[in-house]
Amino acid sequence: GDRILVPVLEKDTMPCSTSKAEQKRAEDMDKYSGTSFPPLYGPIVGFLLTPLLVYGIYNFLLPSCIAENYQNPAGHLSLLLKSLTLAGFLFVTESIFGTIARWKSPKAAYDPAAIAFKGTTPFSVIQANRIHQDTMESFMIFFPSILSLSSWEYLPCDSRVFPTLVITWVVARFIYRLGFVSSFSFNRSIGTAMSVLISIGCLGYSSCRSFLELSARNSNPLYYSQL
Repeated sequence: GDRILVPVLEKDTMPCSTSKAEQKRAEDMDKYSGTSFPPLYGPIVGFLLTPLLVYGIYNFLLPSCIAENYQNPAGHLSLLLKSLTLAGFLFVTESIFGTIARWKSPKAAYDPAAIAFKGTTPFSVIQANRIHQDTMESFMIFFPSILSLSSWEYLPCDSRVFPTLVITWVVARFIYRLGFVSSFSFNRSIGTAMSVLISIGCLGYSSCRSFLELSARNSNPLYYSQL
């Protein structure tokens, strides 16, 4: 019958273009004997830094910067979409970092699938791809969470909260990137904790308020039918 050829790679084979710093990180990984959970200082620092950053940015944005027509759900959504321009710049920046990483390896730029199949993808390309993937996953949680928050008319704070949360999320992703490329990759947990806390806060508020509104609607349907 037909014979299928499967490439056999040596266990510790690394691309010949691997730098000394990348080789050292690979060696450190081989020596690592810890758990898959990051040290507690990472999430703790992230959880403590997030409210401080939100408070500072929120108060830095003067109320006069936000027009009165933003103080309703339609205005919230409009302001949110305008603020997401910052997230667009983040993705453009990540694309530039990824392009630079692939540009350093002609083979990776020519045929990424083939070089991945051979198991010789450069370290910098693998690192950039992982950061891209994690940033997209984080955004897919953050966006619907803050989108649901914008649907409410009466919030405990004014509409400055939307650009504030977007700016904080973008800062969190940059902190994540810096931690990921540092000598100790678990430093990325600081940025991860920050972005997760923002998303959970928005989603938790909307979920609780939806539950309370649904309960009030069921207990007094006549009142809501007149609205």
